[in-house]
Amino acid sequence: MVESTLYGSIGNNHHQATRGDESMSVASIVAMLSTNFSYGCIMSTLFLLILPLECKRIETESSNYDNMAISKSVILGIFATIAGAAQLISPVVGMLSDSYKPDPMYKVLFKLGRRLPYLLFGTTFVVIGLVGQIWASSPIHFIAWVGKDDNETKIVGGSWLSYTGFFTLHMIGLNLIFSVAIALIPDLVPTHQTGLANGVMSLMGVTGSLFGFWAFHFILGENILSMYQMYVVISLGTAVATYVVVCDRDGGKHEKDYAAETASLTLGDNYNDTNLSKLISPNDLVYALFYEPLLSKSVSDIRNAYWIDTDKHYDFFMVTISRFFYYMGISSQTFFLYFIHDVLVTSKTAYQDPKADLVYIAVVSQAFGALTCIPVGILSDQCFNSRRKPFVYISCLLLAIGFLNITNCSNMTQMTGVCILLGAANGAYLTMDTSLAVDTLEVDEDDTAEPEPEPEPEPESMMKSKYKQTESPQHPEGAAQMLGIWGVFGFLGSSLGSFSGATVLLTAGNSDDGSSSDDGGAMKYYTLHGYMTLFSLSAFYFACSAISLTFVTKKGV
Repeated sequence: MVESTLYGSIGNNHHQATRGDESMSVASIVAMLSTNFSYGCIMSTLFLLILPLECKRIETESSNYDNMAISKSVILGIFATIAGAAQLISPVVGMLSDSYKPDPMYKVLFKLGRRLPYLLFGTTFVVIGLVGQIWASSPIHFIAWVGKDDNETKIVGGSWLSYTGFFTLHMIGLNLIFSVAIALIPDLVPTHQTGLANGVMSLMGVTGSLFGFWAFHFILGENILSMYQMYVVISLGTAVATYVVVCDRDGGKHEKDYAAETASLTLGDNYNDTNLSKLISPNDLVYALFYEPLLSKSVSDIRNAYWIDTDKHYDFFMVTISRFFYYMGISSQTFFLYFIHDVLVTSKTAYQDPKADLVYIAVVSQAFGALTCIPVGILSDQCFNSRRKPFVYISCLLLAIGFLNITNCSNMTQMTGVCILLGAANGAYLTMDTSLAVDTLEVDEDDTAEPEPEPEPEPESMMKSKYKQTESPQHPEGAAQMLGIWGVFGFLGSSLGSFSGATVLLTAGNSDDGSSSDDGGAMKYYTLHGYMTLFSLSAFYFACSAISLTFVTKKGV
């Protein structure tokens, strides 16, 4: 994957030293990929539950207190678009982490290696964004005046402009984490454990989602602000777990690298071992990770980071297109809460609490998804000559059948049965999706090649350039950069699918029955015809996802 001779022996994510025949324990793989647990917990519950509730609140308040009502589906589509746009940073961050070389002036950066600084930086963004969302969502901060007299007041909620800003920061942080965390598999996991690692990664996402829905209903009492607080705790905890495993993977090799790198440095009389070992300041960290590396890149380099050379990486490109269509289809889940409210609850055949219904089917769906992740990953490693595509074809077929049958459900029992099918198929697809990406990611260097010796820097030049960057002219694309593009297509599919789904509901499912919501505000209902159109479109996207993989030419995948 990422070239093993790119930096000699620098960094704790080095392939030649770690990615070989030495197996990792399942516990180590779980801890290393635990950030996907927080990712799954946040992204699933945020877009399936929290944001729909927030958007419903915005729609109600805009109807009652503003001159123009804002449709909840449009607002939800906008949030999904912001999340997709934030993913655009992934290829650039991946490119920077692929070519990042720790500065010997700071010993702590040698311990972190190439990936962890970006992961920890993203975690900081996530925490700041979530704390801001708590502040912006809390109704105690903002009061709207109602009526002609200033004596009459009513609390109507938080500042949604501020909420959108902090939400954007939160999404940027998540994508910083995603762009480097997914590269840990080709970086550190032996080839013969690729399927297992991707199964674990999918399992982490599914169980994170399962835990999020369970905690919302059974622990946090359906309190939105408490969910944001839980997101903060999980993000910090999983970042620490990943840090411990990745730092331990080289068994202290970074200490030898640091000693070798600093042994010949001449930085002047004002520098000593204390200076070299000091902690890096936030300003210097931003400068080292983003500012100076970007200065070393041309506009062409940055532009090329967003596209795949189809001549060199044709199979990886087709896997990426398949992923795009999959996320176009699965994005319809964003509107499940509205479907339950508009179709099942209004037909008097379901419970009268759409939120509880959604939590129930989400927990069941994710539980069955968790049951398929690891078995499918192991089967794809050990059976059928390690082929992945047959599992994807079956998954896409089951997903299409499931979405086509959602509108045939007339009660929650039938809806649960469909979601069991969707969950199992989804767990299998997510495992194989990542495995296919890793299998077709052909950016390996020749491990037998000797790294070219770097010229001895002059003391003055060392003082002027604190952060050295190295590039490989033969293979400029690294694993993180390529997987960043792969991730971008997934998020573009999610955002485009959500926005097109909102448009479909507004056009094909528009209803002006003037029904009132439970909180007393006017709330739009969408018709069954609109949902039939929406979910049929999703089935079409799943078919396109499967068809795209038929163009993959590599044998044995």
